Amino acid sequence: LAELLPEAFEGIDDPDKLRVTLHDLLSMTTGLEGTSFGNYGAWVASDDWIEFALERPVVCERGGGCMTYSTGNSHLASAILTRATGMSTRVYFREVLFGPLGITARAWDRGPDGIYLGGNNMSLTPRELRRFGQLYLDGGVWEGRQIVPTPWVGQSWGQYTTSPWNGHEYGYFWWTREFGGETVRFAWGYGGQFIFVVPRMELVVVVTSRLWNRPSGIDHNDRIYDFLSDVVIPEMRTWAPPSPARAR
Repeated sequence: LAELLPEAFEGIDDPDKLRVTLHDLLSMTTGLEGTSFGNYGAWVASDDWIEFALERPVVCERGGGCMTYSTGNSHLASAILTRATGMSTRVYFREVLFGPLGITARAWDRGPDGIYLGGNNMSLTPRELRRFGQLYLDGGVWEGRQIVPTPWVGQSWGQYTTSPWNGHEYGYFWWTREFGGETVRFAWGYGGQFIFVVPRMELVVVVTSRLWNRPSGIDHNDRIYDFLSDVVIPEMRTWAPPSPARAR
């Protein structure tokens, strides 16, 4: 990261931080204390989101054995993309990713330095989320056009670490878990927004959730998982048998 964002690392001499790689960032294995959960409010209230993320203390050894989930990591990825492409993350998505998929680039939060928030607060409709999931199901191809390199889909769906708080495997911003006897890759947004991709069944399932008025003491995520495992996947098996050729 020090090579990708040299100005952000000025004054940082901690050898552990200087060794953090892009792989560590994307797989949430930097070893740095996260900016999510209890630290999120202080992070978004800070004057410099990048500096705040990099100033977090090293809490464990970087690498697959230690996962520290952090929205700050996602934001650093947005800053890297901005620097590498010479355009904002929003413009890049609109021209390279969203445009070909027919997705509208709506309002999107930015940090104090103008970098678009890499971790959350990007508005997409369920049908647009489904298109993104279908893109990955089809190996990065949309309507015959290669939008995302196929090897990148495989790398994103890698299993580089395991979350200490939910037990799910984690790749590059994608989670992996077994539901209903199937290996499922899924993107998980705050508050219960999901894109589930079941490659062997050639299936994409999108779920959105309200962020307020939830019943006390009920884990709505578990209810979503149960619905996928106990209803959707078994029902789909009655419509079409799984395709071993699509399993990955």
